[in-house]
Amino acid sequence: MAGKKPRRLLFDPPLYKYLDDNIPHVEITPYRYYIIFFVFIFGVADLLSTFAAYTVTPVRYETNPIMRQFLSADPLFAAVGKFIAVFVVAVLAILGEKHIRQVPYWKLYMKGHILIGFVVVFINFLVAARFYFDLW
Repeated sequence: MAGKKPRRLLFDPPLYKYLDDNIPHVEITPYRYYIIFFVFIFGVADLLSTFAAYTVTPVRYETNPIMRQFLSADPLFAAVGKFIAVFVVAVLAILGEKHIRQVPYWKLYMKGHILIGFVVVFINFLVAARFYFDLW
């Protein structure tokens, strides 16, 4: 048995070792968490809350004139327009991370934008609830 070669497995070295060495790892820094929150708030939550308000109110109550035009033409245009705008801003923010982090108080700026997004989403849902539940 001394001269017999060991039996080779199907993947030698194992596949997980090959994949683990060759998959690029993305480090998620606190700055990128701000970008993720920004995309969630302005991309997902704002769009859902806008649609919630749109279903129960006339289009003329939309305060954003661009979104008002999109909603009056077709709500799918609003979704596509919102996706494109948030995608472009997120890509530019990720590509310009080095420059944005040099701005004084950049964290405060990012937190302020996220807070404004929360307020906009809250107001949209409040408008939808006001008309849906016939409040005040």
